[in-house]
Amino acid sequence: MNMELKDSVVMISGANRGLGMALVKELLMHDVRYIYAGIRDVDSAPDFLKQTPNILPIKLNLIEQSDIDNLHNRIHSVNILINNAGVFSQGDLFN
Repeated sequence: MNMELKDSVVMISGANRGLGMALVKELLMHDVRYIYAGIRDVDSAPDFLKQTPNILPIKLNLIEQSDIDNLHNRIHSVNILINNAGVFSQGDLFN
């Protein structure tokens, strides 16, 4: 599928590292208009996310209703939603 991304407004969860950060960078290379970058801790966001004019880092922990409500109140229109939210666990995967 070939999708035109230019001028799109994108919301991506888990945008601060790994696959999420790679997706943000790729989207910018395709001239998206704006990216809402959902991350658990805005204060610890990489400078790249905080300093790029068309990216809004927004606090988003999907188990916190207040974060979901805040997201709902701040975002008015989105063309593309990428749900890349992860689960942080320091325990053994198989126990």
